[in-house]
Amino acid sequence: MFSAQALSNRLLKLPDAATNDDIVADVLGSRPWTPREITKLLGPLARAKRSELLRQTLDRLKELGLQSNVVHHNLLLSSFERLSHWQQAIYELDRMNADELEATPVSMSSVASACTKAAQWQRALEVFHETRLKDAVCFNVAISACARGHRWASALRLLRSMPDAEVSVDAISYNAAISACPEWQISCALLAEMKEVQLEADAVSYGAVYASGLVPWDYACQLLQSMQEDAIQAGLINYNAAIAACSAAGRWTESLHLLMQISQPDVVSVGSAVMACQKLGQWEMALSLLHLAERKSIDLSLSACNAAISACEKAAQWNVALALLESMEESTLNSDAITYNAAIGSCDKGLQWQLAVNLLQRMNEMELEQDRISFYTAIHACESCGQWSMAQELLSKMLQEGIQDGLGADNLNRRDYLHDFQAGDPIDCFKHVVLLSFWQSLTTANESLTFLDAHAGAGVYDLQQGAATFHRNYQDGVQHLFEMDMNEKSSGIVQQFLQTLRRFNEEKATEGQLRFYLGSSGLLKQWLRPQDQAIYVEASESMMRHLKLNLEEGDDNDANLTLLQTDSYRWLLNADILEGKMLVLLDPPYDSVHSYHVWNLFIMKHLRHRWPSASVALWYPIIDDVQTQNFHQRLAGLGEDVLVAEIQVQRPYEEQQSHAGMALLAAPEELQSTLECEVSALAKMLASSPCERNVRSSVFWIGRKPKS
Repeated sequence: MFSAQALSNRLLKLPDAATNDDIVADVLGSRPWTPREITKLLGPLARAKRSELLRQTLDRLKELGLQSNVVHHNLLLSSFERLSHWQQAIYELDRMNADELEATPVSMSSVASACTKAAQWQRALEVFHETRLKDAVCFNVAISACARGHRWASALRLLRSMPDAEVSVDAISYNAAISACPEWQISCALLAEMKEVQLEADAVSYGAVYASGLVPWDYACQLLQSMQEDAIQAGLINYNAAIAACSAAGRWTESLHLLMQISQPDVVSVGSAVMACQKLGQWEMALSLLHLAERKSIDLSLSACNAAISACEKAAQWNVALALLESMEESTLNSDAITYNAAIGSCDKGLQWQLAVNLLQRMNEMELEQDRISFYTAIHACESCGQWSMAQELLSKMLQEGIQDGLGADNLNRRDYLHDFQAGDPIDCFKHVVLLSFWQSLTTANESLTFLDAHAGAGVYDLQQGAATFHRNYQDGVQHLFEMDMNEKSSGIVQQFLQTLRRFNEEKATEGQLRFYLGSSGLLKQWLRPQDQAIYVEASESMMRHLKLNLEEGDDNDANLTLLQTDSYRWLLNADILEGKMLVLLDPPYDSVHSYHVWNLFIMKHLRHRWPSASVALWYPIIDDVQTQNFHQRLAGLGEDVLVAEIQVQRPYEEQQSHAGMALLAAPEELQSTLECEVSALAKMLASSPCERNVRSSVFWIGRKPKS
């Protein structure tokens, strides 16, 4: 008579097939069986994950009248658990209930674990709650299910409920709960609590802490120290996590110190250390790490090489970056768009505009996806070297490729610019006096005129709420002008500008107080004649809501006003509804000065080409003399007369805007004398007591000189 082990080995040689039934029946009928011997027969099948063969054997036992018990069925459930066959496990559990076999905690934990492994954490928790008798294994499996489902609060509740259920909490319970934590502070607290209740933490415990979100670099190093104090061998995963934490914080020296403690670092170890060097431009150390990986026969990752090139970019080491790019392409490591973007950036920093353009072209030849970073970095390289025509050409190509640039409606979160902060300051008043002077010079005839504000903003700004109250920028601007105007020291456009503001505030029942300031869109709406039209474009959804509320509330005459929520630059490139005489105001937020300069000049040329009757007013910040001189050269490159007005105002705080200009394209020649008078008058008012400060202004032509 064959032993149970021998018969089990005979069954293991069978394939999983329905034709096995007769053979199984022959094996089982070859001798009498006790429950213990049946367990010995089924055990190897369960460990070998032969779940189908094991199920056939149990079915044959039942047909032969041999008594199987819950232990035998638990072996089948354990095989399903090993294979993550959660549906079969639940079916078998239901079949046990139908056969009046009472499931044990082992049964339930196997089914719940099968569900958890198959990412069916909800079903795992359902099985747990249906279990009458629960042990530590059941709780641990349920806590692990919560971790898989990112239900950390539920995991902690289960952990806290174990003593009430008279179930002992063990290290596995805590490890599972720590794994569920989404924040390192919570996981660290559980680790400390684990030690307080005299449970020994192990490498799994510490690994779970590292995995619970980005641990601060100093605490990550402290965890490694704690492992050494507890005589726990820190593994490569622990070290890699600590190096990654140091890398994220830019602590490149600490990253290197940890890397040197690893006897056999891997690609993750080296990659994290290189990224730490990249953050602070430590290009020499980044290259040394790549050489270290080569000596230790560690395959370099693409991200590590990209980080090294990026480190060269930060240090303007364009020649080293290109050498590394060349070595990558000679190896089996395929470069990607990130690689080329970093290389183009290094050429930008090194003032190598031709190389930057060549790399951009090579991306196209290699069928690598060019994005806004690729183009704008190359554009900036051309700008920095005075290659304005090439910069414009690259922008045109970017538009032809349909690449979204992140400056307009395709990235609206950047467009919620709070103009409230600058509303009514001296530079704002200057902009609006120049704008009104330009507008008035174009409305001498009875023909209609369209005003298009490409960055309309909110239209009206409350000076007593929100960002306007910070530094109170309006106090040495429009507030000061209001007080001067009360003494009848203003005239011309400046006086009309202040009268418009005063009339608007009176309509708002502010009792003679200056509370509301009109932005460009709100101000020009007050100056529209019946035959005039206005088109206000704003990319930000929230700004557009404020604009509609401020300009349309209580107004019954909005037939001449059109509001559009979209990216004004792209809309202007494709607009076909514009006709007749118009004035376009370009007044972007300049969160990227260089990018907006390229766009502004591109749009100005496009407008004049598409609609020759259009006049354009461009507001621009003045950062320094070099930037201003370069921008003047770009304006001269437009090939038309450009009338420029600039002002510089001494301000109380360094962060307040103090220097700006307006470039006016297709302006009437007589506007020069008007602006000389109005801007000079405004400057004198801004400089007068009680401010008593230096204010300088100028008005001049750029490009072809006007005819005498």
